[in-house]
Amino acid sequence: MKIEEVSIENGRVILKAANNIVTISGDIDQMYPQEYLRGFIDKVHTTALQEKIKEIEVDLFNLNFLNSNGIKELLRWVLELKKQPKDKRYKINFIYDESNAWQVASLPILHHFEPEQVILKGKSE
Repeated sequence: MKIEEVSIENGRVILKAANNIVTISGDIDQMYPQEYLRGFIDKVHTTALQEKIKEIEVDLFNLNFLNSNGIKELLRWVLELKKQPKDKRYKINFIYDESNAWQVASLPILHHFEPEQVILKGKSE
């Protein structure tokens, strides 16, 4: 998987995907992050299905902040995955910072909606 990198507000937010690793970093606090997040996530999802990828790692470790609209976009991704036939689904491993309060509090909801396909992996520096 190779998707063109997206840089928002002079690098305040970076979205990239290569070799089954998606990296989302920076501060997503814009009022409408779906303007860039949705298209990027849709490309990742479509590519994963087309390439029959079985597992994607989503590195959020350097995502300092993600507002509720951004969290909704991640949830939308999980719900789109859940709509797929079981044999077409892939696992999403969210790598998060165990010392980041918003990540610890918010990411478990993603696992709740699709516990077989969404795995949370905390790490510390």
